[in-house]
Amino acid sequence: AGADYIDAVEWAEPSAYDVYCRPDLCLRYNRAGLLEAKRHVACGFNGSFAGACPPGRMIQKIDAQLRAYILHLHNEVRDRLARGDEAGFAAASRMPTVTWDDELANLAEINVRSCRFEHDECRSTYQYLHAGQNLAVGSYYLETDIFEIIHNLTGLWHREYLDTTQEVLDKYTTDYNATIGHYTQMVSDRTTAIGCGVVIYPKKMEDFVFKMVLYACNYAITSIVHQPIYRKGEPASRCRTGTNPDYAGLCSWEENQFIKAVPAYV
Repeated sequence: AGADYIDAVEWAEPSAYDVYCRPDLCLRYNRAGLLEAKRHVACGFNGSFAGACPPGRMIQKIDAQLRAYILHLHNEVRDRLARGDEAGFAAASRMPTVTWDDELANLAEINVRSCRFEHDECRSTYQYLHAGQNLAVGSYYLETDIFEIIHNLTGLWHREYLDTTQEVLDKYTTDYNATIGHYTQMVSDRTTAIGCGVVIYPKKMEDFVFKMVLYACNYAITSIVHQPIYRKGEPASRCRTGTNPDYAGLCSWEENQFIKAVPAYV
């Protein structure tokens, strides 16, 4: 399969995932305004691929280099907005630098082990009770470098800024006539951590076999309806701990300890 791929990871015993089966972890309001428990992606997980996955499927190993690249792609987009360099949008006063979270990444990998381009109902952790999720899928016939693939797929999320308005960023809504939720997820100023997973599997289309790449990233918090995605102001003017030397519009890494991934600003 090559050095870049692994067909299995050293998962804990299935019983280790019982903690994700507690209904209080996935309580969500339904359309009637009542709380109901959603199914957690890791509840009942047994460490294998779903039955829908074809032979030849494999998990893309996200090593330190690829992890750093995914973080850079996200922080670059966040920095661009925060500095006021994304045309048509106001600068952000306190945009944190996102870091990697292994638990969010493990849950993202469980999602892509389904080999289905489908959001799970819940991927919360006890640290991030309102975790959000972005998905992307690409098909490749010729051999393509994984860094190029991740660049392309993450770029699909970023390009939704073209359909986004400042009004929506000031007060998020799902009642909108364009797909913008991947971009809003990327630039939330209450998101301090992400974790991603990638599965690669073959798919025959007509007479050709394509390499399908399913990419999921989980985020510390989802976009909250009727709440701002970020707070406007002079770039980094509300950062308590200074700015990131690599991304002038973002707060330093130390800022994250003061930012809570909860629906209302605290």
